[in-house]
Amino acid sequence: MSVIVPIYNVEPYIEVCLNSIFNQTYNKNFEVLLVDDCGNDKSVEIAKELIEQKCPSNQNFKIFHHKVNQGLSAARNTGISAARGEYVYFLDSDDLLTPECFEILLGLADKHPEAQMIVGQFDELSEEENYHPSEWPQTGGFYNGDILGFFVQLKIPTIACNKLVKRQFLLQNTLLFEVGLIHEDYLWSFQVSGLMNCVAVADRVTYHYLQRSGSIQHGYDFIRHQLNYARASALQTKFLFKHGLEKDIRVFRFIDKFRRNLVGDVYAKGDKDTLEKILRLFHESPYWSIFSLIKLGASPKEILRRLLKPNWI
Repeated sequence: MSVIVPIYNVEPYIEVCLNSIFNQTYNKNFEVLLVDDCGNDKSVEIAKELIEQKCPSNQNFKIFHHKVNQGLSAARNTGISAARGEYVYFLDSDDLLTPECFEILLGLADKHPEAQMIVGQFDELSEEENYHPSEWPQTGGFYNGDILGFFVQLKIPTIACNKLVKRQFLLQNTLLFEVGLIHEDYLWSFQVSGLMNCVAVADRVTYHYLQRSGSIQHGYDFIRHQLNYARASALQTKFLFKHGLEKDIRVFRFIDKFRRNLVGDVYAKGDKDTLEKILRLFHESPYWSIFSLIKLGASPKEILRRLLKPNWI
């Protein structure tokens, strides 16, 4: 197993995060890949000191350095490229694991070797160190077949962390993170689910997700976030057509509801410029028009006409 931990300006949190790895009850061999994404604090120095203290041989820990800041997606992709384990596992450097995390997830992997992904439960941790149940608890079990259908029913969480994924499956399907996209988890988890056919979900919490004000998700810039969500949604539609998944009505409704909510939120803010940018992003590509026509039962001739000369719907 390869544990991938991107590091960027997490000085107050990195020690607790790494200690949660050192304190695992699972005592077999695994590697930890730390990716330095060029922050401006002492996160990496703290990580190095802690590794030398807790793991003097240093053989299971590797640090990779980006020359310039490239973002979370690029850092995770660096980890995937460098990983050598059968599975990869993403851990954000301001979060922490339960002591039994690896034991639970790898135990499920042994029980269900056909599963391409093992998913753990997570809860939310405030900066005041108060634990709260996740707003989207999952149901433990084994899912076989239409994994994307389970994803759009929210039976599989959106976050990329706390998922044990077969490395070869990611490489063979080129399932990397979209560089430059804030909401990369939303897109990546959708794409991963679209190509899988076996997933096991644990019935126990294995991950504590820290809600902090300075993180990417909570340092909120409304316009930036909405535009990135729109881009992720457009890329989801493109992915569906690429892999022949565009006729699944449940998936259409999932994307359609998300887009309507997104447009509604921007409209309610009265931000006409952002609204126009989002609508343009949705409709400039023929994918959205054809996607809508398929749902409405248009003839192949009409769909072809729209593909050759796309119009807004």
